[in-house]
Amino acid sequence: MKFQGQERFHALSPSYYRGAHGLVLVYSIDSRRSFEFIEMMLHTEADISSKQLTIIGNKSDLELERQVTTAEGEAFARKHGARFFETSAKTGSNVDEPFVQLAEDIIAGHGPPGEDEKDGGGTAGGSRTVEVTKEGAWRAGSCSC
Repeated sequence: MKFQGQERFHALSPSYYRGAHGLVLVYSIDSRRSFEFIEMMLHTEADISSKQLTIIGNKSDLELERQVTTAEGEAFARKHGARFFETSAKTGSNVDEPFVQLAEDIIAGHGPPGEDEKDGGGTAGGSRTVEVTKEGAWRAGSCSC
């Protein structure tokens, strides 16, 4: 879902992630407003905290226009028990990694980073081995971003 910080879409969000095991929240590193919208969502949507969460700072190719530092994104993700990545859909930099990691975490039954130490992690009743591959991976130039 892409709300671009537009409050009129805020009420729609629970219907998009109800029943999901994981969520990817994306902000643009060149937009402080998009980062603040992610903050607002996490503070107002209680159901989000029960999901495996990944936060992505996109448009890392726009370093000169950066309004949100990498350190801010990392600190914010840590605060919310989320994984953090910076990506560029335009160049294809680091685009696959967040989704591969999220899928692996969900399949393995891991909670947010740091929770595995508390509850033992893994899956109830045994373990599974799952291989996540990058077949058909995203190709540079196939995005209209």
